[in-house]
Amino acid sequence: MGKSLYPIILSGGSGTRLWPVSHPDLPKQFHRLVTNNTLFQDTVLRAQALEGAHPPMVVTNAAHAGIIADQLFEIHCSDATVLLEPVGRNTAPAIIVAALTLLETDPEAWMLVMPSDHMIENEDVFRQCVADAIELGPISTFGIVPHAPHTGFGYIRRGDVFGKGYIVDAFIEKPPLEVAIRFVDSGEYYWNSGLFVFHAATLLEYAQRLMPELVSHCQATKAAAKSTEQGLMLDKDAFSHCQAVSIDYALMEHMPPQTVAVMPCEMGWNDVGSWSSIWALKPKDEQGNVTEGDVVKNDVANCYIKTHNRPITAIGVENLIIIESPQGLLIASQDKAQEIKRIVDTST
Repeated sequence: MGKSLYPIILSGGSGTRLWPVSHPDLPKQFHRLVTNNTLFQDTVLRAQALEGAHPPMVVTNAAHAGIIADQLFEIHCSDATVLLEPVGRNTAPAIIVAALTLLETDPEAWMLVMPSDHMIENEDVFRQCVADAIELGPISTFGIVPHAPHTGFGYIRRGDVFGKGYIVDAFIEKPPLEVAIRFVDSGEYYWNSGLFVFHAATLLEYAQRLMPELVSHCQATKAAAKSTEQGLMLDKDAFSHCQAVSIDYALMEHMPPQTVAVMPCEMGWNDVGSWSSIWALKPKDEQGNVTEGDVVKNDVANCYIKTHNRPITAIGVENLIIIESPQGLLIASQDKAQEIKRIVDTST
């Protein structure tokens, strides 16, 4: 690629939209939901397949250090750097601390920021998009070409043509359905994937200008970090002072005009953000059902039924999600899948 590229894998999410299988002790990125690997493992393997890239850096909750170590071992990844967060603070502090860590040894480091809980079906297209995004400039994001209106994603409005991509005109919050329909029909908007390419020094320059207090806390966090057998443990006191904020809210939405580029991508991206999205990815029977585990059904259509250790019998139902696990039982309409997070968050 001609750049000193470091994949940064963010693995601190809780995945509450996939309750009851995903929960804080074992969130969705550590489950085998789509392939024979976990979402986290597939992300690591995707990073390792990037020609010329350095070994990946994983930023994760310290409580998941053992899970990370076991899953890296399973896929024979022994050279990853692991940064352990003592508390969750969303993506902006994680990315800034990763940038500070890289710049200690490589002043020309480039970062490919990758959520650990997404699926990408076309790896060849992904690799080409990464190469093209790097050529766009030091602050670039990946816009997913939308195939339907979706209210669960943020959007990126494109501006002027720039190389193989576009200058970002605006980042838009998750819209209501009528607005999402207008966005998709216009052809000028992309889903915000959460994938970014940053020149680390340039990222830090803008971060210091736009959020100096957060950068200061991240610097203190990194200065007081301690090496452990499982990774670099970030200082709890300093990190706790970091604002819990996403990189979008903290930085990207406030960047000066003409400074952020977007690379349109059609790479089979899926954020695996709900049971309905997993149902859409899975092979189905003639009635549109996906069943996993001890399931008996009669006169059932367009359902996702998954059981861990108890038999489930379904009769005369359609468009349902039924998920059983040791943590609980979920029964929901397919079109209400996005509401699971709100209910779980308010009940815990």
